[in-house]
Amino acid sequence: MDFAGLAGTLTDQTTPFESWKPSGIVPKRSFLGHAVDAVTNGCNRLLQQLDHYLPATKALETAFSITPVIGPVSRMLLQENQQASELSALEHSNYEIVCEAGSLIKNREYAKAIHDVRNQASRINTLASAHESNALSDTSYSSSILSTGIPLLGTLTIGAPLSLLASAVSYAVNCISDDRTKASEASAAKQERQMSLRLAEQAQKWEEEEQLRIERESTNRRTTAVRQNLEKTIRQLEYKLETAQLGCKGLVEEYTRLKKSNTERSMQTDRKQFRLNQKLEKATKDLQLAKIQSYESQEELTQALESRKRYQDIQEGRIIRLSKTKAELVRTLTTKEATLTELSAQFEGLQCRCRSFIGQLQFLENELKLQESERLRLQEANRVMEQKLESSQNNVSVILENLRQRNQQIESLEQDIESIALEKESLEQDIENITLEKESLENTFEENSAKLAEQRNSQSAQTEEIEHLSTLLKEAENQIISLKQQLQAADDLLFEFQLTE
Repeated sequence: MDFAGLAGTLTDQTTPFESWKPSGIVPKRSFLGHAVDAVTNGCNRLLQQLDHYLPATKALETAFSITPVIGPVSRMLLQENQQASELSALEHSNYEIVCEAGSLIKNREYAKAIHDVRNQASRINTLASAHESNALSDTSYSSSILSTGIPLLGTLTIGAPLSLLASAVSYAVNCISDDRTKASEASAAKQERQMSLRLAEQAQKWEEEEQLRIERESTNRRTTAVRQNLEKTIRQLEYKLETAQLGCKGLVEEYTRLKKSNTERSMQTDRKQFRLNQKLEKATKDLQLAKIQSYESQEELTQALESRKRYQDIQEGRIIRLSKTKAELVRTLTTKEATLTELSAQFEGLQCRCRSFIGQLQFLENELKLQESERLRLQEANRVMEQKLESSQNNVSVILENLRQRNQQIESLEQDIESIALEKESLEQDIENITLEKESLENTFEENSAKLAEQRNSQSAQTEEIEHLSTLLKEAENQIISLKQQLQAADDLLFEFQLTE
C-alpha cells in the first residue's frame, strides 16, 4: 500500500507533525491542543473515506497495516499508566473491529461496517477524553511524553479508534517520506477525494437499487394481500348466494306444503259440509213426513168423529131399532177410543221426535257455523301466508338482483385487477430493462475507472466519458423515479379498491 499517499491524504489539511517536535520546553496545553486537533482531523478523514465506501482491498490493507501499531504503543502506555487490563481489552476490541469491518466492506455491507467503526470510535474517544484530562493535570507525564520522540503515539493511542491509529501511522510514514513533494501529495489527495466521491455516488446508487427492490417486494406483498382479500370476498359472496338459494328453495317447499295442506283442509271441510247438508235434508224430509202423517191422522179422526156424530144423530131415532147392535157399537166405540188413544200417543211421540229433530237441526246449524268460521280462519291464514310468500319472493328477487350487481362489480374489479397486473408486469419489465441497462452502465463505469487508473495521462477524455455515464445514470435514475411513481399510482389504485371492499 502507498503509505506516503495515505499520509498525505490524512495530513494535507493539518500542520506537519515535525513542527510539534520539542525544541525546548513546550507549553502543555498548546501541545496537547495541537495533538487533539490533528488526531480529530485524521479521524474525520478516515471516517469520511469509510463513509464514501472504500474498495474492499484498500480497506483491508488499511485495516491490517494499522493493526500492528497497537502492540508497541499499548506496551509503552502500559509502562506509563499501568492500565494492563484496559489496554489489552482495547487492543483486542480494536483488532476485532478492524477484521469485522474489513469483512463487511468486502461483502459490500458498508452501512454496518461504518456503524460498528463509529460505535468503537465513540467508545474509545470517551476514554481518550478522560485520559486527556488526566494528562493535562500531570506535568511529569507530559514531560515524559515530550521526551519519547513520537508524541502523537504516546499521547492519544489509549483512546485511539481505528482513525487515530491511522493518524499515528501517517506520522511514522511521513517521517520516512520526505522525498515526496507537496504537489504530488496534493494531487494524490485530489485523486483520492475524486475516487471517494465516485464511490459515494456508486454506493448511493446501490442503496437506491436496494430501496427499489424493497419497494417492489412490498408492492408484490400488497398485491398478493389484495388478491387474497378479493378471493375471500368472492368466496363469501358465493356462500351467501348458495344460502339465499337454499332459503328460496325452502320457502317454495313450505309454500307448496301449506298450499297442499290448505287444499286438503278445504276438501275435508267441503265433505263435512256436504254430509251435514245431507243430514239436514234428511231430517227436514223426516220432519215434513211426520207432520204430514200427523195431519192425516187428525183429519181421519175428525172425519170419523163427525161421521160418528152424524151416525149417532141418525141412530138416535133408531135406538130402539138398533138396540140389538148396541153392544156391538159399544165394542166398536171402545175400539175406536183405544185407537184414538194410540193415535194420541203416536201424535205425542211424533211431537217428541220433531222436537228432537229440531234440536239436532240447531246442533247441525251451530256446527255449520263453526265450520264456516274455521273455513274463514283458514282462508285468512292462507291469505296471510300468501302475502308472506309474496314478500319473501320479492326479497329473494331483490337479493338476487343485488347479487347480480355484486357479481358485475366483482367482474369489473377483476378486470381492473387484471389490467393493473398487466400494467405492473410491464412496469416490472421496464424496471428489469432499466436495471440491465444500469448494470451495463455500471460495468462500463467500472471498466472506465480501471482505465482511468492505468491511463492518467488521458484523464480529461475519460473524465468527459465518466460525466456522460453519470448523465446516463441520472437519466436511468429519473426513469426509475417515474417507474416508482407509476408503481405508487398502482398501489393507490389497489388501496382504493381495498377501501371499496
